Amino acid sequence: MAQALADSSEKNRNITLILMLAGLAFGGIAGLIMGASIKRPNDRLRNSVEGLAAGRLDDTIPHADYHNEIGIMARAIKVLQNVCRNMDNQRWIKTNVAEISSRLQHADDYSGLAREFMSAACLLLGVGLGVLYLHEENELRLLGSNGWRERKNLNLKLAIGEGLFGQSAMEKQPITFTNPPEDYVKIGSALGEATPRVVSVLPIMQSDQLLGMMELASFQPISERETELLDALIPVLATTMQILERNINARRLMKEAQERSTYMETQAAQLEEQSVEMEAQQAELLKMEGWYRSIVEAANAMFVVDEQGIIILCNPQAETIFGYATGELAGQRVNALIPSLAYADTQARFLASDDPLKKNAMMNLNAICKDGSEVAIEVALNRLPDSGDKGACACVSVRDLTEREKT
Repeated sequence: MAQALADSSEKNRNITLILMLAGLAFGGIAGLIMGASIKRPNDRLRNSVEGLAAGRLDDTIPHADYHNEIGIMARAIKVLQNVCRNMDNQRWIKTNVAEISSRLQHADDYSGLAREFMSAACLLLGVGLGVLYLHEENELRLLGSNGWRERKNLNLKLAIGEGLFGQSAMEKQPITFTNPPEDYVKIGSALGEATPRVVSVLPIMQSDQLLGMMELASFQPISERETELLDALIPVLATTMQILERNINARRLMKEAQERSTYMETQAAQLEEQSVEMEAQQAELLKMEGWYRSIVEAANAMFVVDEQGIIILCNPQAETIFGYATGELAGQRVNALIPSLAYADTQARFLASDDPLKKNAMMNLNAICKDGSEVAIEVALNRLPDSGDKGACACVSVRDLTEREKT
């Protein structure tokens, strides 16, 4: 009996030992399996974090669907990935906006502005074709394009409300349509050409004011990041267009002012030359007038009579014959001085083409001196050239017959 108990106890001890050893082996295997099941997700998540740090922002984060600590950690890393992706997008957008804005500031005219903007924007947006129009006086004028094989095929001007492009300009709203007709437009390269799948018409606005229009064509829709870039570029383009317009107007006004200044300087120089010339002519006229006056004064008695018979000029010899002091004869009527001359009739005859007075015919007449006495004179009339305001004048030559008889 005792031996049987001992054998049973030994057997139970062996069984217990075997079970313990089996349990230890199973626990070790289970531990290894569990450790491996934990290590592999951790390694994957660690690799994902290292990928984020290296800039691989589009890698897929594994195990985000787990309902344990691994899943919680994966979802947290995914949130971090989105934050990093947004930061990277914003940095990319700001960098490119700053670069394009700097390039636009160096544009001197609208053509240069369109060329700089379209070449840079189309490349970043993945757009095959692009055109830019300027809004002025209720119409759209082509500024530039990118990707067009033949620019002459573009409309140089479009009216507001004309077609889809003009309709977008009138409503000041963007229009995007997909799968345009095959003959709408072609995006071409050295390898061939194909019809775009997306066409966008975008108004360029600033404070509710339409400054221009832009049309973009591509093979695929613009991504979210590229759309944010385009939304950031349009205000920069609008501001630059306004600044450029002011600069162009300022340069135009400055050029006009310079031209006006040059014209005024030229006019001033011409006026100065004319003034000097007129002064020289006036001096010459005064000199000639003095010369002729000296001749008149040295000549025989004579005076000049206008159309009304008023004496407007006489020499000292005439004043001496009629007994007048110097300057007293001027303004006197010739009929009062020589009544028998009947100047009005004589003047009419004198102006006639067949009148003998034009042949320097001499007339013997009686004249009345200042003191009332009469003097016999010989008179000859000679017509003078018209002098503008004085009309047709006559030169009256006088000879004192009494003095001749005395001699």
